[in-house]
Amino acid sequence: MGKKNTQGFAAIMTKWDADSYPYGSDWWFGLFDGEIHFTNNGDGCGRYCPDKMSTGLNISNNDWTMIGVIITDNKLYYIKNGKITDTDQGNYRFNNSTSHIRFGKQNNKTIGNESWFNGSLDEVRVYNRALNKTELEKIYLMFENQPEIDSLPPLVNIPDLLARWSFNDFTARTIQGTV
Repeated sequence: MGKKNTQGFAAIMTKWDADSYPYGSDWWFGLFDGEIHFTNNGDGCGRYCPDKMSTGLNISNNDWTMIGVIITDNKLYYIKNGKITDTDQGNYRFNNSTSHIRFGKQNNKTIGNESWFNGSLDEVRVYNRALNKTELEKIYLMFENQPEIDSLPPLVNIPDLLARWSFNDFTARTIQGTV
């Protein structure tokens, strides 16, 4: 992920429709003022809710950064450049709705709070289990010294990959499927 100068919310990957609240608000992953932000189950969160964000990560502008979250039923792990850097306790079980997964914005309709991401995304992955520290580092090291991310082999051998978006075709398009 490479972000440009962004203040406020910047959606990276969401299954959240504020126009369908609370029925379409499954989960939201992105940045808020340089910190990784994750919320789920219609539990919206903003400046009033810093416990739903990482602390002290300060995601830099104009630098590629690997970010992510590992989610269990009651704990969330924030990841920056292959390392677990912060944790959060809470209820992280998911509701299921018909909302679509979106990259770079929050809502399907333009209602004024789309939380546009201003930057570039590449190599988005979803696993159906928590990755361990060795696996996180393996993914990060695959990208660390590459001049161009899209020149990499398509996968590292880590089992239980549920979904992957490489964005190699440089187009904005709808991808159908279930996660």
